Amino acid sequence: MAEARIVRGATSEGEQRARRRRRRAWLLATVLLLVSVGIGIAVGLLSGDEPEPVPDVARWREVAGLVLSIAGLLGVLVGGVIAWRAGVFRGLSGWPTVGLARHQQQLLTRQATGKVPADPARLPLARALAHRLALQGKLRLGFVGLGVQQLGQALRADGGGGLALPLLGLVCLLAAVVALTVQTRRAQRFLVAHPDPHDPA
Repeated sequence: MAEARIVRGATSEGEQRARRRRRRAWLLATVLLLVSVGIGIAVGLLSGDEPEPVPDVARWREVAGLVLSIAGLLGVLVGGVIAWRAGVFRGLSGWPTVGLARHQQQLLTRQATGKVPADPARLPLARALAHRLALQGKLRLGFVGLGVQQLGQALRADGGGGLALPLLGLVCLLAAVVALTVQTRRAQRFLVAHPDPHDPA
């Protein structure tokens, strides 16, 4: 955002560093997402190709697990499209905190999520950040889809190590959904409490 570039202490060098950090963070998140999906599919395929020694897993669990895995994958794809169309991935280099020092970024984030009172001098910048944070809620469907996929894998597991990984992934994804929900609601409350005076609505 343009406001970030006129904040004292923001430099073009700082902007470039922040831009690189943000690109790396999104690249890592994308890689983790794709790896999780790939692991889920691979585990499903491998477990389906195993010879059927003694069926430790009931047939209904296998069918239900497969259906959940497919539904979860569809949720990831649909969630990705929704997030893309909402603009979650656009303008990442123009994130409102670009060029700010770390302590300034943390303070602005706390303001935009209502944890500390907003500084009137930084209100436009905090409002811009709150808007971007509220948009992150569009990622929830993708995380829910991954969680459903992990639940499907857990249903198809016969216990032991095969059950631990999907359950761990499910817990982490549930925590991510809760964190995103809390952050989104706080940012939305901030925007309601501090409307843009130039917005005709």
